Amino acid sequence: MTTPTNSRRWLVTGGAGFFGRRICSALQKLGQQVVVLDIASQKDTTPIQYIQGSVTDPAIYRSQVPGVDIVVHAATALPLHPKSRVQHVISQGTLQAVRYAEERRLHCIVLSTTAVYSPYAAGPHKEDAPTAGIYGPYALAKVEAENHCKSALDRGAKISLVRPKTFIGPGRLGLFSLLCDWVLAGKKVPILGAGQNRYQLLDVDDLVEAVWQLANASEFAAGIFNVGAKSFGTVLQDLSSLCMYAGTGASVRPVPAKATQNLLRLFYRMGLSPLYPWVYETCDRDHIVDTSKIEETLGFVPRFSNLDALTRTFDWYRLYGRYMPHRRGHDGRWRQGLLGMFRAVS
Repeated sequence: MTTPTNSRRWLVTGGAGFFGRRICSALQKLGQQVVVLDIASQKDTTPIQYIQGSVTDPAIYRSQVPGVDIVVHAATALPLHPKSRVQHVISQGTLQAVRYAEERRLHCIVLSTTAVYSPYAAGPHKEDAPTAGIYGPYALAKVEAENHCKSALDRGAKISLVRPKTFIGPGRLGLFSLLCDWVLAGKKVPILGAGQNRYQLLDVDDLVEAVWQLANASEFAAGIFNVGAKSFGTVLQDLSSLCMYAGTGASVRPVPAKATQNLLRLFYRMGLSPLYPWVYETCDRDHIVDTSKIEETLGFVPRFSNLDALTRTFDWYRLYGRYMPHRRGHDGRWRQGLLGMFRAVS
């Protein structure tokens, strides 16, 4: 991140989340003023103006949010949350953040997801590819949230809509705490199918850099931008390399995709597995997006490959993550549920 010539005040919604904490820290180091709006209570004493409240509440924007220069809307609900909460937080939260920015003619950078693309369509997906939101309320709500952004763009609002691949890195737990736990314990890590599909990831610090560059572009960067790792292999290659890097004796074990998906579907419905449909229904497919637009617009090139992101996540987990409490979300270790039985015998 380049050193700015002036300090601006940033509103970061969802600033208590995994990405939110990362970008707030980066902004502070660059001398920027940060205002956080998040439903969670403040967890530290950093010199950030912190507003506890819902991003879906328009009254909070009117009465509590001070004047700011730029908005980063990172607040979201997770796929494992109840359907009604997912839809409300993602769709209405985006609507309120965009409306606040549009009324004040501010640049608003909105984080969406590549889950809006159909996993059945051949990639790499470009930004103009059809959106579907096939698997579950989360993807559907993101499509609806994007529609709010597109309507605002049509009105001339200053919106940069970012579609990041699944982003990981130091501090990321959730689903990846399961992977790191199996690797750290020297287990045979199951992958669905032969693992010849490619699943593009993204390091969280590359996402921070992309947002920073969008916010500081010499000309306003309007529209939709995919962001993902530039270098990645097949699932088998990336996870095998992670196991080798860990040096714990862990290895990768392909398992039959359809039969395993049927079991995971049953376990999830019975509340015995933390893996939600988007994970087990799509992890044996290619997930690749075309990132040429942001590269050509900003000259942005990610620093980290899939393997870099995985090893950075694992190194942090080995030092700190395995001691974190169990809780749902990206910042907690997930309980294994029935998967723990398979871990014990792998």
